[in-house]
Amino acid sequence: MYLLTHFFFVLAFESLNRCRPCGPTHMQNPPELAAEDIEILDDNDKAERPERMRIKWNPNKLVNNNNTNVQLHLWGYNDDLEYPQLTYIDTLASGMRNGEMRYTLNMEMYRERYNWDKLHFKFGFLSINLTDGSAIAKDYKNSPTIWSRPMPLAWYFAHQWDRAYGANWKDRFCNEWFERESNADRFALTLWRCPCTMKQSDFDRGRFAPDSSCNTYTKKCDPLHKGAQHCVRTGRPSVGGSGQTCCYDMEGELMLTADTMYGGRPSRIFSYGILPFNSRMKVPTLSNWNIDSMPFFYCCHWQHTKDDSTSCQQYKYWRTSQDCTAYQPPGYAAVFGDPHFLTFDRANYTFTARGEFVLVRVNDPKGKLEIQGRFESVRRALLTGESH
Repeated sequence: MYLLTHFFFVLAFESLNRCRPCGPTHMQNPPELAAEDIEILDDNDKAERPERMRIKWNPNKLVNNNNTNVQLHLWGYNDDLEYPQLTYIDTLASGMRNGEMRYTLNMEMYRERYNWDKLHFKFGFLSINLTDGSAIAKDYKNSPTIWSRPMPLAWYFAHQWDRAYGANWKDRFCNEWFERESNADRFALTLWRCPCTMKQSDFDRGRFAPDSSCNTYTKKCDPLHKGAQHCVRTGRPSVGGSGQTCCYDMEGELMLTADTMYGGRPSRIFSYGILPFNSRMKVPTLSNWNIDSMPFFYCCHWQHTKDDSTSCQQYKYWRTSQDCTAYQPPGYAAVFGDPHFLTFDRANYTFTARGEFVLVRVNDPKGKLEIQGRFESVRRALLTGESH
């Protein structure tokens, strides 16, 4: 079993020494595990120049009226300034009925658009909202809005980038990214090394967790890790706020970018962000998309020669898979049975004393830990099932 973390909480307020719930139960989980309110049905959002893109949305998240008109918008996200920016780009469709739940975007409709002041946005979101907020209630002005997951925006901007930067805009974007990386710190030095095999990664749950998309259950490894059957990510950021991704092929062996561009690779930004979360390069999911994931598309995935292109070599230079030569498996210990002890230093013995004892004590400059255990004899009634 794999643990993909999520938890529930209820908002409450205290009045006159009484605590009362003030709303429904909320669920907090990793962004990519949340239900998709706007779903891309054919994955064409990740293609450079698709002819069409089919979407599906959840109408109940907007209003319980299938005849209400809704409209579709495009937004761009930028994390290169001091504070993150979510910016409106264009209205893609209007006059859709909420109950239709599906819509097909014909890319020829946007071929001649020119958003000259928005060309720096390389990825963003789709949103759908009510055309008229009063469909919910009289004098209601603010419409609820539902969102897609992050997506590359070449399907919308490719022709505009052709006109503004020429046919080699992918190389231009990759060169700009390469220069920024060249002047940044060497974050990969502080990362945990990958387990050598998929089986090893299964046992190293304290440091690595299954990738929420590319794993043996969901199997959504394209296009970032094509050919992998399972990937794992570090469960928490490094000292510098970076993360590690390790991917394994159908034989359970570690995939390296030295062999394929789809191998696991380190990321400058930890996928779930770092505190305070609302600053540049610290936003969960989105900062990772901006600095680590999006460059993969224009440096490698959209290049005609893929792995053999110069720009893909540039990308892999700063996102090189780290082999497992320096990997150190986690130590483990156990208490079971009579009780029997198996210690971190591989001692194995039986200890039958009663009382309170220290099981683990760590006194390290990086952190302190003490785990105590209480040992008692089991009463005879519990052993035999007797009752009085």
